[in-house]
Amino acid sequence: MQRLALRTWHEKSSQIQNYIYTTIRTLADLPASIPEYKTIQRKAELVSPLLKKSKEGYQYSHNLQVNTFIKMIRSILSHKIQFVVGEDSFIPRSMFARAEMKGDDINVEALEASLYFQGVEELARKMVDLYFGYEQDRKDEYQNFLLNILERLDIPRKE
Repeated sequence: MQRLALRTWHEKSSQIQNYIYTTIRTLADLPASIPEYKTIQRKAELVSPLLKKSKEGYQYSHNLQVNTFIKMIRSILSHKIQFVVGEDSFIPRSMFARAEMKGDDINVEALEASLYFQGVEELARKMVDLYFGYEQDRKDEYQNFLLNILERLDIPRKE
């Protein structure tokens, strides 16, 4: 984990650097009261000062986990969100989400989903081109209609 933290200072890709940063910070923020997380939480807490500060924003890759201890049912509610963004686009290439509950007597994985957005940017470009192309076709159609009316009424065109 120490090598990963030091790698954030030499990593050329801001996406990889941000992913490492958010992963280690998330691990350091895990509740120390949970026995399963105690060891990794301590390690992440120790190497956190070695991390290069990361830029925030949706245009960078993230790996986040939020845990909440619910005393009434003596269980942990855990949410994990991960998204990977390429250097050349702000649209994520993939997203992963998981929600689970862990307790003494219960272990429930409520939700897990992975989404891949390959080609979404091209689809958005095509839709924009289609819309503006359609608008141009309508403008041409209206212009031809008006020219036809001007010809029928024998009104000279202004050029």
